[in-house]
Amino acid sequence: ISGGPTFAGISGYPQGRADTTVQANYVLSWIKGQHSLKFGFDYRAFYNNSHNGGTGGQINFSSIATFLAGMPSTTSIQRGSVTPALSIPAYAGFIEDTYKVTRRLTLNLGLRYEYNGVASARHNYLSVFNFSTNTLSQVGADGVTGPYKPDYLDLGPRVGLSWDPFGKSRTVIRMGAGIYYDQPLLSAISGLASNPPFANKFTYTYTGISLANPFVPGSASALAPSAVAGDFKGARVPQYNFNIQHEKWDTVFQIGYIGSAGRRLAVTRDYNQGIGGVRPISGFGPVNVYQSTARASYNALWLSAKRRLSKGLTLDASYTFSKSIDTSSSSSGAQIQDSNNLNAEKALSDFDARQRLVVSLLYQLPGHVSHVKSFLDHWNIALVGNYQSGNPFAPIVSSLRSGSLNAFDRPNIVAGQSLSVANPGPNAWFNAAAFVLNPIGQFGNAGRNILTGPNLRDVDFSLLKNFVLREPVNLQFRGEIFNVTNTPNFGQPGNTVGAANFGVIQTTRSQRGDFGSSRQIEFALKLIF
Repeated sequence: ISGGPTFAGISGYPQGRADTTVQANYVLSWIKGQHSLKFGFDYRAFYNNSHNGGTGGQINFSSIATFLAGMPSTTSIQRGSVTPALSIPAYAGFIEDTYKVTRRLTLNLGLRYEYNGVASARHNYLSVFNFSTNTLSQVGADGVTGPYKPDYLDLGPRVGLSWDPFGKSRTVIRMGAGIYYDQPLLSAISGLASNPPFANKFTYTYTGISLANPFVPGSASALAPSAVAGDFKGARVPQYNFNIQHEKWDTVFQIGYIGSAGRRLAVTRDYNQGIGGVRPISGFGPVNVYQSTARASYNALWLSAKRRLSKGLTLDASYTFSKSIDTSSSSSGAQIQDSNNLNAEKALSDFDARQRLVVSLLYQLPGHVSHVKSFLDHWNIALVGNYQSGNPFAPIVSSLRSGSLNAFDRPNIVAGQSLSVANPGPNAWFNAAAFVLNPIGQFGNAGRNILTGPNLRDVDFSLLKNFVLREPVNLQFRGEIFNVTNTPNFGQPGNTVGAANFGVIQTTRSQRGDFGSSRQIEFALKLIF
C-alpha cells in the first residue's frame, strides 16, 4: 500500500466483447486497346457486442492515516450495466482506367464513391446529448433518429502518372494524388451507451462517508456524459506524391516528395469547459464531445536506395526529412488547453520526427575456401541501423489555475529566456527557468509541443550460418547483438512545471529487451525442414 489506498473491484470489470465483420466485393476487369479498366463495389458491415458490468463500487482513502481511521475521502459506483450491440455499414464503388498512352507514358485515372454509414445500436441502446436543450435523449425517442447525420457526399478522385523520360527503362518519374476517406470508429458512439438512463458512474465526496453504507447519495459528482457532434463525419485525407527513380549499379535510387492534408479528423473536447472555475451548463461536469474538427498536414522529402541481391550484397537504405503538424494528435486523450479555441493547439504532432534514417545491409560471405570450406561457407552478416529525431512534447501545469476545470493548463514563457540549454542531458534537458505558472484565471502563453525530446539511435548486428544436414534439413546458427554500441536511448523528460523532475529525464525510451533498449546478446539454433 502506498499513498491513498483504494478498495473494491478492478475499475471497468467484468467486461467482454465479440466482434463480427462481414465483407463482400466484386471487381470486373476489361482490357480494350490501350485501356485497362476496372469496375467494382465493396460492402462491409462491422458488428460489436460488448458488456461492461462495472464493479460493486470503489472506496478511496486519501492516506494511510485516513484508512486506519476508517474515513474514506471518496466513493464511486457504476449504476447499471453497459451492454450495447453496435454496428456500422459501409458501401463503396469505383472505376479505374490504366491508360497506356505510349510505351513510355502511363496514366492512372479513377473515381471512388464511399458511404460510411452512421454507427448505431441495434436496440437503440444509446443516449445522445442535445446541444439545443442541454439534455440527454434516447435514440429512437424524442425525434432522435441517430447519434449524428449521415454523409452521402464522399467522392474520391485519383490520378497517377508513370513516365520513362529517356526510354531506357532506367529512369522513371512517378506522381499521384487522391482523396481518401476513413470509416468512423465505433468509439465515436460507444460512450453513448454509458449515459443515463442506461448506466452512470457516481462519485461521492461528502463528509462522513459511512463504511457500512458508503454509496448513499450525498454530494455526488455532476453528470459527465459522453457526446458526439451532430455533424460528425469520417476523416478526409488528400494525399499526393512525386518521385524519381533511377537504376545504377544494381541499385534503385529514389528521391521523392510525399504530402497529405488531414481534414475532418476526430478529436474530443470539453463542451462544458469551466469559465472562472464554474461550468456554464449547471448540473453537468465535463461534456466530452467527439467531433471531426481537427486538422493535420504532413510533408516529407524521401531518399532511398534499394539493391537487389548482387555479388552477395543486399542493401535497403531510407532517409526521411519530414514535418507533421496538427491541432490534435489524439482523438480521445488530447491535452487541449482551451476547448473553445482548438486553433490555438496547432503545432508539431506528438509523433513528429524531423529526421529518420534506416539502413539494412545483408552480406553473404564468399565460400569455396579449400581447407576450411565447411566452416566458412554459408555465413551471412546482417547490419541494421536506426536514427530518429526526438518527438515533441508540451510543458503543463498540474493545478487548475485557468478556471477551465481541466488539467491541461500550460505555463507562461519567461521573456528573454531560451528554451534550450547548451548541453542538454538527463539532469537538464531544457531550460526549466524559461517557464512560470500561468496567472490565476488565465491560460498560459506557452504553445503546444514547443519542446523536443531525445533522439533514438540503435545499431543491431547479426551473424548466421546454415549447416546442411541433409536435403531438405538445415541447421541454422544465429548470433545477434541488439544495440551493439549500448547507446542509451532516453525517454521524455518531466514536463510538469514546478515538479521535482521538471526538465529531468528519469526513464529510458523503452523497457529492457524492447527495440532501442540496452545491449542484448542472443544465440540461437534453428532447425529448418
